[in-house]
Amino acid sequence: MEPSQLPARAVELIPRLCTIFAPHLALSGEEPPYRNSGAGLVLVSPEEISLHIADPDMIGEIFARWRDFVRPVQKYRMLAIYGPSIFTVGLDDWPRHRKAVVGPFNDDLMSLVWRETLCHTRSMLHAWTTQFRGDIPSFENDLRALTFNVLGATAFHERPQSQADTRPKDSEKIAEDYQDTLRTVLDNSILLMLIPYHRLRGTITPRHLARVGLAAESFRSILLKVLREETAALGSDGSKQNGLLKPLVRALKPDTREQAKNSAAPVSAKAKKTGLSVDEILGNNFVINFAGHDTVRLTLNFTLALLTVHPDVQEWIYQEIKMFSGGHPNDEWHYDMFPKLKRCQAVLLETLRIFPPNTGIPKTASHTAPSLRLGDQLLVTPPGDRGLPVADRCPDGRQVLGRPIYLATISLDFA
Repeated sequence: MEPSQLPARAVELIPRLCTIFAPHLALSGEEPPYRNSGAGLVLVSPEEISLHIADPDMIGEIFARWRDFVRPVQKYRMLAIYGPSIFTVGLDDWPRHRKAVVGPFNDDLMSLVWRETLCHTRSMLHAWTTQFRGDIPSFENDLRALTFNVLGATAFHERPQSQADTRPKDSEKIAEDYQDTLRTVLDNSILLMLIPYHRLRGTITPRHLARVGLAAESFRSILLKVLREETAALGSDGSKQNGLLKPLVRALKPDTREQAKNSAAPVSAKAKKTGLSVDEILGNNFVINFAGHDTVRLTLNFTLALLTVHPDVQEWIYQEIKMFSGGHPNDEWHYDMFPKLKRCQAVLLETLRIFPPNTGIPKTASHTAPSLRLGDQLLVTPPGDRGLPVADRCPDGRQVLGRPIYLATISLDFA
């Protein structure tokens, strides 16, 4: 991409970002619009016209007819910073990515997450009670650091030396520290969606932008390094037993596996019916971190904030933890204890119900021009590839799919 083309890319992507956020802002007022307009309304945004639905039967039909109402892939292609992923591919290619991506999420990984979370939480609490003596400088930053550290430990088996330092280090250190590169990349993800990271390394690039570009390149280099190590270790005793990356390495296409062992450059092989290319492994690894970081951090923020103002619930879950831990210190708690903590799980599920970290599940009408029934009306949705569709919104007392209300948004393309 030539430098002269950068503004064109920004002009293309900024309206799409507006279509993602504008509907949420328009529908986020204290007075739910459906009390006056009924169960359906049309919202006009800079790029499209979208149909918003607050009818449970109609929403159920949208999800059941998954071939008629598909995910708007073009909305997610901005996430392909490092390569294609499960978010950026179409319906025909999605099963191949899903088969590879679900592999890491098993009991072995969950057990590792359990141990690392206990370890880093103990470190965080120690800093709160000794170094800061209860006067916590930034609750949000500490939870962000906790999330980053657990992600790093479970993905690459790297444990940072200190939990207390939540600030990014200087750019010279970023290339050596995965935690800092991941933090910098995710904190500047919108910028990286607009401008390719290799364009942020010029001699006239402002220092703060060059720092982002260096972090993005360093993160990719770390991914490639671990990918080569895991590929070389497959079938040997040196292969790690769990983590995020090893199952993805096993999904590497046979014709690219040997190249991945011996080459630092990614292999951009054309997608086949089975296996992933190196670029696709890098892309999926990034989106797992991108999606997992925000959802976990926001859920922790809401959960702990709610527990703070509800000491009775704190006592309620404390009694459960005390019973199943048997009085043992938390460094002796094992993962098989987790399924027994029903009260703790109930608190998390209720927090997710009331304050979901992900407020949208986009869908768009396919070219078959499907129709939908809203009450006694039959709606024919014009087909279109441009869409901002299904989102939770505006509690007004109705129970839909376990939520106070559920809002579906269907993209309409009248052009």
